[in-house]
Amino acid sequence: MYAYRERIPLFRKSGVKYDSDFVVLKGKGYTSPVRADLKEPRKKDVMKIIDFDQHCFGPSRRKLLKPILLDSDNLRYMHSEEERNLGYIIAKVFEKMIELGPWACARGRSDIAVDLVKDTFNRLKDSEVSTCIPKKETPVTSMLMESGFSESFEAARMFLEPSVAGNDIYLAESLERG
Repeated sequence: MYAYRERIPLFRKSGVKYDSDFVVLKGKGYTSPVRADLKEPRKKDVMKIIDFDQHCFGPSRRKLLKPILLDSDNLRYMHSEEERNLGYIIAKVFEKMIELGPWACARGRSDIAVDLVKDTFNRLKDSEVSTCIPKKETPVTSMLMESGFSESFEAARMFLEPSVAGNDIYLAESLERG
C-alpha cells in the first residue's frame, strides 16, 4: 500500500511496515529517438507480461493487469530478447491526462526502462503525464527530471507482510492499487 509520508506513524500502529520512498512526478509527453526493438504486445503476450510482473513483484497481479492490458484505449509496450520478456510499460489514457504505470523492467536494464518510457512519450506528445516511481530509480528519475518533469509529492510504500518486491526496475500501477 502507499501512503503520504506523514501518515507512516498511523499505519505503523496497525502493524504495517515501511518499505521505500516513491515520488509522484508530473510533466508532458515529448518526442525522442528510441530503439526499434520495442513492440506492442498482442493478446498472446498478455500472460507473458503477467508472469514477468509476478517475477518482479511477488504475488500475481493478474486480476489488476489483465483488464488494463486489454483496454484498447491504453498504450502498452514490451521488450523481449530471445523470447524472454525483459520489460513492459502501460500508459493508462484518461480524458484529460495520462497515468504512466504499471511498468516493470529487469534488474540492471535501465536502458530498456528508459526506452520504454521514451517510446510511450513519443505517442503522448504534449499530453499531461503523471507517474509514481521509486526514488531510488536514478537513471529513470533523472531522465524524467531532465525532460521537464517535476515532483508533485512523495509517498511511502508499506507492507503488512514482509516485502516481496524484488530489485527490478518498476513503478506503481497507481497509488490506489500499487
